[in-house]
Amino acid sequence: MERLHQKYGDFVRTGEVVPPLSKICILTLATGPNELTIFDPDVLRIVNDGLKNACTKPAWYDNLRPYTGLNTHRSKLVHKHRRRVWDHGFTTEALEKYEIQVKSFAYQLEQIFADKAGQKINVNQYFYWFSFDVMGQFAFSKSFQMLNDQKWHHAVCMLRAGLEVVGPLTPVPWLVRVGFDLPLLQVVRDFQGMEAWCAARMDERIERQVDQPDVSSYLIGWSARHNRLEKDKHTLYGDAIALVIAGR
Repeated sequence: MERLHQKYGDFVRTGEVVPPLSKICILTLATGPNELTIFDPDVLRIVNDGLKNACTKPAWYDNLRPYTGLNTHRSKLVHKHRRRVWDHGFTTEALEKYEIQVKSFAYQLEQIFADKAGQKINVNQYFYWFSFDVMGQFAFSKSFQMLNDQKWHHAVCMLRAGLEVVGPLTPVPWLVRVGFDLPLLQVVRDFQGMEAWCAARMDERIERQVDQPDVSSYLIGWSARHNRLEKDKHTLYGDAIALVIAGR
């Protein structure tokens, strides 16, 4: 690393070169190393300076436009406000209620493993199913039912396929925007299909009453109390996407 420092200076792109994906190889050529190594201790003070931190999120976070979820707001003031709204869904009381639901999925996963004792299985697949089922319940009070059905949900398939184009193109966010505006590739259409599915789930959740509060309860509730449901639709859609992506 010291050799790289001496040769290239304080800011060096390091890490493995992102391999071209078969479906989008034309767009992922020469993306280069995917990490940035900084040889300057002062960066710690700049990055970790709390409210005084002058760093802002880059244009990459506009890729969901016109939707803007908690994790994609580039304005610090807007993010601070939305984070407070989200905080209500993660209080100790709220988490205790979620824990009961998590246990039910954990017992279901445990039973699947017990039934397949002695067999070779793809553990990663089952943990994926578990995490998405839990997140679906957290987000919309509606599981993806993948553990129950023993297969991938079509929306999750679109998400995983669509993220193949977002990750490798992080160094060139403008190209992602061009791709989204001209959806010639199937992976782009998959990502947009996932966005549409999340928006539809949020619309459905707004109209549906639930027995136990989920995360959406607090997000929808705040907008409803302030007579902003229609005005906040794109924000709620962005939050729905953030919740689903969190399942991965």
